[in-house]
Amino acid sequence: MRIKLHPAAAALAALTMTVTAGAADISFTESNRTIYGYFNIEGSFKGDTYGFAEINTNNLQEPTLLYDFPSHGMNPMYAGAGVDGVLYGACYIWNGSMSPTIPGDLIAYNITTGRMTTIGPWSAGNEFLKPQDMTYDYTTNTMYAMAFDGNGSKLMTVNLETGEFENPLPIKAALSFATLAASPAGELYAIGVDGVLYKISKASGTISSVFNTGLTGYNFTQSMEFDPTSGNIYWAANVTDYDPNQVLLMEINMQDPSNPSIKNLGQFGNGAVFGSLYIQGATSYDAPAVVAGLTANNEAGKPNVKLTWTNPSTTFGNGQLNSLNGIVVFRDGEVVTTLTDAKPGQEMTYTDANVSNGEHRYDIMALGTGGESMKATVFAYIGQDSPASVTNVNIQGTDAYSAAVLTWDPVTTGLHGGDFNSESVKYSVYRRPDNKLVAENITATTITDNSFVRTLQYYYDIVALNDIGTAPATSSAPLILGKPFTVPFDETFDQENETLNRWMITDANNDYNTWVFNTTAGSVFFGDYETALEYIVSPLMDDLNEDADEWIVSGPIAFEAGKEYEMQLTVRAISDETLEVAFGTSEKPSELNVIQTLNIAPYEYVEGDLSARPTYIGVSLPTEGIEVGNIGLHLTTPVASLPYSFLQIIAINVYEKGKGGIEGAEIDTPIVLTRMVAGNFEVAGEFDKIEFYNIGGLKIGESKQSITDLNSYASGIYLAVVHTANGPVTVKFVK
Repeated sequence: MRIKLHPAAAALAALTMTVTAGAADISFTESNRTIYGYFNIEGSFKGDTYGFAEINTNNLQEPTLLYDFPSHGMNPMYAGAGVDGVLYGACYIWNGSMSPTIPGDLIAYNITTGRMTTIGPWSAGNEFLKPQDMTYDYTTNTMYAMAFDGNGSKLMTVNLETGEFENPLPIKAALSFATLAASPAGELYAIGVDGVLYKISKASGTISSVFNTGLTGYNFTQSMEFDPTSGNIYWAANVTDYDPNQVLLMEINMQDPSNPSIKNLGQFGNGAVFGSLYIQGATSYDAPAVVAGLTANNEAGKPNVKLTWTNPSTTFGNGQLNSLNGIVVFRDGEVVTTLTDAKPGQEMTYTDANVSNGEHRYDIMALGTGGESMKATVFAYIGQDSPASVTNVNIQGTDAYSAAVLTWDPVTTGLHGGDFNSESVKYSVYRRPDNKLVAENITATTITDNSFVRTLQYYYDIVALNDIGTAPATSSAPLILGKPFTVPFDETFDQENETLNRWMITDANNDYNTWVFNTTAGSVFFGDYETALEYIVSPLMDDLNEDADEWIVSGPIAFEAGKEYEMQLTVRAISDETLEVAFGTSEKPSELNVIQTLNIAPYEYVEGDLSARPTYIGVSLPTEGIEVGNIGLHLTTPVASLPYSFLQIIAINVYEKGKGGIEGAEIDTPIVLTRMVAGNFEVAGEFDKIEFYNIGGLKIGESKQSITDLNSYASGIYLAVVHTANGPVTVKFVK
């Protein structure tokens, strides 16, 4: 969420880039190193995109995305670290801003092959565990994690075979830690919330102070690692001493451990949240550079792998390399041979014979008087291959979205580039989030699914497989599928994950600024908290240069023939907003027809009100001849119209004409409509009494008034049971 500036929120203007007294030198240093990590947020990645990326320390503003985590998978990452060109990460499951996160799987992304692998759950028994950072100790071949579960920070080991976090060792300190890094000598270091760099004992969990960075507090995900070449520490810092929308690459000079120093190398990306830092390097700047042009070729039907490469002619530090002590060839982490007749700049080959079937990793390392080079890596596959992943997945809702038709292209290549028989491929299709297997081992490249028990936002994973193995799944786009919703249809946005099962959200201009849910900005601008769908623009968002183009489209809604229907929007704004109302028979915005354009004016303060009253807007829906339809709302406010924007859609109510609406409705039947205004619970319609319950079901009050003062109630979620002539009506509301 990005908060916008507004006269009512002038206090937010304090969020400027400042450095506290005694903090680090902020001059820029050119180091020209490639580093890797995980962006949970990055403004230059357009759309709802996040994932693993690489970035050069000379150009920290322009990361390159390597692997995009699927947005509808809702699987961002707490922490991670790299090992020999493989990035590991502890993912969690995001169920919406109103629900706690749930531990997910440990995953592995191979930088060389670009393949993602799911290893397994990292915390099956402790849902409160949250990893802060991870690091790999090459001296003991152990992955460590710094984690927190409400009872302090813990040092844990990570099982890279099962994914499980094991052997929790409480840190003996009354503070929490944001980072963790292993030195080339295998010593563990961490930075605490107090900004101090500490050394941590692997055996006891005791700490010793090393250096005060002067940068206290931390905001979001961050990470640090030792540079294996210089022995210094790189720290992707996101601390309260700086603007929270900035992540800075800090370098801690550890050449003299008794007198460290710190330097700011610049800002990561654009409004980024960055973690899982990983950096590769030689053992020294005088060691050989990495070999170039490494390839692996195997002759079809033969168990031989021919490796080809060019030896380095410079050192890792870009100096002249006069000689080589040898070239080491590794297969699957084990030394195959050492070639001692190597010369700088020489083209070389090596054939590895009688290799077993399957995929093999080859590493080439150059040896020199200055030490060992980085490893160059390539993969080779011997024998029949498993299929590559499915491509070109298309999903289409049919029969008023009561069914889905999926199609995809047939797989014709192997996953690892080995020998492949396309006629052996079969496909299995899994429906998410209910994890239903809807097709198994089929040869067709299309299916139709109409086996929905609940109406939800679904997507599908399509998996290709043969007798050799299974490819990583390819996901379809999401759709709301199932039985149409009935009228009255009410949306109050009190649970984000439930709202997403009724509405499709589209950031049509891919400007990375779209609808958000239930922020605290309403309490700043309007004086109260409402669950709402919100759109925010701030003067601080200087990269935002496109007009709003944000859609929310309902799932299928059933309408009865011969009846007229209306929709009422409950909205409020601090700025002039333009909102188009569209209608049709599709969840795709481009296939809906605009039926009305709404110009929403800023709220006007009413004397005596403790909060801003919302505006109620009624719109007639052209449902004639349409049995099942979809409603779309399209925000189109020009970005140049105001330097700030804050719009809340508090409720969307669809009802039969004459039987709904809270403003100006003629109520001649026991229809009950409710709202919260300035701490008052208001009821329109005929009723006998109202009973109030807390969310646990305990009755806490009763009223017979159409306006009931609830300002004495604590903030939270409540239930109101309104007793009418037609029976009780239960309403959930937020105070």
